[in-house]
Amino acid sequence: MLRRCGKASMTSVFLGKTNLDGVAPLRVGSTPALDEYTRLRALLTGRIGTEAADLFAEPIVTWAGQGSISWYTEAMGEPIALAAVTADRRQMLELWLRAQLAQVVALLSDTEAEPLLRCALVVIAADYLFAIDERVVIAGWGLARSEAAATGARAP
Repeated sequence: MLRRCGKASMTSVFLGKTNLDGVAPLRVGSTPALDEYTRLRALLTGRIGTEAADLFAEPIVTWAGQGSISWYTEAMGEPIALAAVTADRRQMLELWLRAQLAQVVALLSDTEAEPLLRCALVVIAADYLFAIDERVVIAGWGLARSEAAATGARAP
């Protein structure tokens, strides 16, 4: 079953695909955090602004079979792995990313938002961070290696 979590459109930029073999979604209660993308986006847009909401790539999830997630962003430009950009540009992008994440982390004190934000702040690997123009987009969020998920690990 294909699950559209948000609004990927014809203008969306494809970032990559994650196979769910060996990977498990973190949950907000009984719901995979990935299925809460629309709520995450609305929360961040309403409380911080669209720049913070645009930080998280949209997951388009296929739960059937082994399952997979296709990651999209509305940011226009050519996505480049953050690790592959020049040192000067990476430093500037990392400063921008820290500033955005600091605003998101500040919302963890909100007991209603905290479970979803904790899941969204977990990224399966650093190679899911993409530079697009003067911003960073995070794909691979809300996921853990299956071993961690099997032991009952939740987002930190």
